[in-house]
Parts: sequence; structure tokens; C-alpha cells
Amino acid sequence: MKVYKVLIVDDEVLVRVGLKSTIDWNSIGFTVIGEAPNGEKAYEMYKLYNPDVIITDIKMPKKDGLWLTKEVRKEDSLTQILVLTCYDDFTNVRQALKCGANNYILKSEVEDEELISTMLEVKRNLDDMDKGELGKDKASETLMKTKNQLMEYLIDGSSSFEEIDLERFKQVDFNINGGKYSILGLFPESTDMAISIEGKESKNVKNAMVELITWIFSKEKIQCIVKGQGDGLLYFISKEDIKNSEVQDVIKYIKATVIQYFNIKLDVIYTPIFDNLMEFPNKFKESVEKIKEIFYLPLSSTLETRPNRELKDINMLKFEKHSKGVLINFIEEGNIEEGKSYILYIENEIKSCKISELTCKLMYCNIVVSILEKYEEYFEGNDYETLYQGYYNKIMDSTKIMFISELMCKFIDEISQLVLRIRDDQNSKYIINKVVEYIEKNYSSKVTLEDIAVHINLSKQYISFLFKKETGVNISSYIINLRIDKAKEMIIKGEDSMKVIYQRVGFTDQQYFYKTFKKVTGLTVGQYKDSIQNK
Repeated sequence: MKVYKVLIVDDEVLVRVGLKSTIDWNSIGFTVIGEAPNGEKAYEMYKLYNPDVIITDIKMPKKDGLWLTKEVRKEDSLTQILVLTCYDDFTNVRQALKCGANNYILKSEVEDEELISTMLEVKRNLDDMDKGELGKDKASETLMKTKNQLMEYLIDGSSSFEEIDLERFKQVDFNINGGKYSILGLFPESTDMAISIEGKESKNVKNAMVELITWIFSKEKIQCIVKGQGDGLLYFISKEDIKNSEVQDVIKYIKATVIQYFNIKLDVIYTPIFDNLMEFPNKFKESVEKIKEIFYLPLSSTLETRPNRELKDINMLKFEKHSKGVLINFIEEGNIEEGKSYILYIENEIKSCKISELTCKLMYCNIVVSILEKYEEYFEGNDYETLYQGYYNKIMDSTKIMFISELMCKFIDEISQLVLRIRDDQNSKYIINKVVEYIEKNYSSKVTLEDIAVHINLSKQYISFLFKKETGVNISSYIINLRIDKAKEMIIKGEDSMKVIYQRVGFTDQQYFYKTFKKVTGLTVGQYKDSIQNK
């Protein structure tokens, strides 16, 4: 039996002694070749003894465990690094896993059974790599290549399983005869990844996630092969008599653990259990197709690859054109909250339709550019193009439609505020005076909001909004009140009949004039005449 070398690193002597003496290391295939009180000394010993396993505390004087992990990982991807931690120290564990640590040991579990169980799992990993035969890099490369070959055989589906050399795949520890299977797709939410991963840490974080998820499957006695799929991972899992409920439970376990250690939320798709490997190519295609739906789902969703619910068809050009018009109207009115509500309506409509992610994103980009073109004159220099490019990039990079809705709400708010600010600067009172002046000249004939908008060269929505904001009444009420005031003046003069009066002030129906007169003044025309005579 091959004996693997262990280096123990902790600034507390009692912890180092405890680890060395808790178990019989040699009986499980290990030997402790040294101990160090800090990361700096441990790195020197690592270079000298080339240990197979490093067990290290995180917080230590001089150089800590995080520094040690980073230094080792710069030149060695296969030495197993286990960090010591307490129940309330998962923030540092998460950071250690990002740096490249393989696993952790709770200090409260440094007892015979727990420590032996953890080290036996480490030994299995080391045995799988067959370091003594092939060397660290070659063993890992060969094993990964064999796993990839098996996955490609299964995905391709063109070879019958009788033609596959099963002996070649025994070393991957995956049962391709007599098991039950499922395919799991695990996809990290990109915003979480951007926060959690920076620069060179990206590869370490993804590798650490693979290690952690693979370890969870192993702990649950589930065999697995992993394949990269875009920004995510596809796991092909196998276990005798595995049930759908067991798959669902392990998914919950994986999602909770990845959040705990990496602060990254996962979207998961999975196939129902199947027991015939000949189904694998179709199941794989179903999984890849289902991945497209992740864009429309809430954060941290779990989705089974069953047939899709019925989606309705939609005329995208018509829907896009209508949506542009509605949003521009809300901007004109300064009704930001209604505009934001309509953005959510657009999202819900798109979710219920047969629309690809790309088509959806391009629709939103078209809406943005149309709104910007509408108000292009309000921008200075290249501000227009800069704003568009910024929103375009963010929309196209979004992994969820909900993120696009958030962007669009921000966009509507930004444009609405700009429009209101610019128009306020253009002197609202001047505009109101022009409106009043036009009404005063034309009240005796038909006056519409459209006529006023054309005369002043502003949109009817903005004029309506501004007039109500500045005067407290809408334009139609103002026109009616003006007509009644003019009618009262003519009644007082007593020179014309009521028929002449109501026509001169812009009414076309005498009964409607009488009704409106009473509504505005509280008096009938006769009562108003009597009130004048009594004065």
C-alpha cells in the first residue's frame, strides 16, 4: 500500500500534537513528515518534502493559511489542501476554497472517526490520481481524458455500448451497467460569480466548486462524471436504485453548500431518473435545450427536464412597437412609476411566449435606442452614444430577464428625469402662457389637445402633464371654464340671445351648454340671470 506524506500547519502546539496523535496515520496509508507553526515555515517544508497532503489552520502569525494555499497552487494543482476551521468561520473557509483548498476539517471533528473518514476520502482521491505510477499532472490528465471520452461516447450515441471497451472506463469509477442515471446541469448566477471571482481566482473557484460538488456526490455514494457546459457544469450521475426524491435532496444540499462556501447561487436543471444508457443522447439534448429556460427563471431555480408548458405565439414587431409607444407616453407624462410597472408587464408577457433569449435581448435594445432617438436633442456631445452603448452591453450580458427589467426601470427613470429637467429649464411658465394664449384666441371654435400640441411644437402628452402640474386643472376643464366665463360676460351685457351666446363661446348643442353651465356655476342660466337682476 502506498503511503502518502502529510504536513500539519498550526500556530497552536496543542492542535499540532492533537492531530498527530489522534489516529494511527500509518494504518490508513499516511505518515506525518513534519509540522509548522505558520504559512511561511510550512512553505519551506513543502518545497523540501513535497507532501501529498497539507492540513493547515487559516489564521496564523506571519504568513497565514490563505497565503500558503495560494503559493502552493501557483505550482501544484494536485497536492490535497485541507483547512482547519470552526463552525462560525465559514467566511475564511470560502476564501480558502477560492484560493484552491480542496476541503475543510472542523476543529470540533478532530476525533478518531471523523478524521479517519476525511483522510480515507483524501486517500481515495490520491489513489485515483495514481501519483506513484504516472506523476501528478499525467495521472490527473489521463483520468480526465478518460472521463471526457466516456462522456463524449454517451453524448454521441452513434456507437452501441457493446462496441465500447468497458475495461478502459473502469478506472473512472462509474457504473455503466445496471445502474440508474440522471443528468444535472449546475449554473452559477453570473452576478454572484463576478463578485466572488476576480482575476486569477476564477479558475481556482471553479475547480474548488467541482471538488466540493464531486465530494458531495461521493459522500452520498453517487458516482459522477463532470463536463463543462458554457459557464456551468453538467454532471452525469449514477447510483443503483436512485430515486427522483434522492436527486432532489442532493440538489438542495449542493445549492446550500455552494452558497455557504462561495456565496454563489446555482440554477439547476435535471432529468428524471432513467435506467437505459441508450437514452443518454436524448436526455443530454433535453438538458441542453432546458438550459435556455434558465434566462427566464428566478434566481436559484431548480427545473426538471419535462415537456414545456404551452407557450403562446407573439408578433414581436407589433409588440415591440406598442411597447415603445407606451413607454414614451409615460416618459412624456413624467409618470415614472407607471413606466416601471409596464416594464414588468413586458417581462411577464415575454415569459409566456416562444421567444429566444437573443430575440428578447435585441427587443429591449431596440426599445432603448428608439427612446434615445426620441430625445436625442437633449443630449450633449457623445452622451447619447455612450448611454446607449452602456445599456446595450449590460442587456446583452444579462443572464436573467429579471436583470434586464431592473436595467430598463433604471433607464426609464434616468430618461424621465432628464426630460423633466430639460423641459423645466425651457421655462414651463412660457409654455403655459402659449397654451393659454392659443385657447383664448380659439375657444369659440373647436379646440383639441392635438391642435395645441401642433401649434406649440411639443407632444400632447407633455403639454397635458405640464398644464395640469402648473395650473391644477386639465386642459379640457380649463377650456370649458373659459367658455362659461365668456358666456357669463355676454349674459351680463344682455345684447344677445342664448342661442347666439352658446354658439359664440364654442358650444354646438344648447342642451349640453345648459347642463355644463349649471355644473360649472351651480346655477341654471335662468337662476344666473335672476341673480344679476337682483343685484
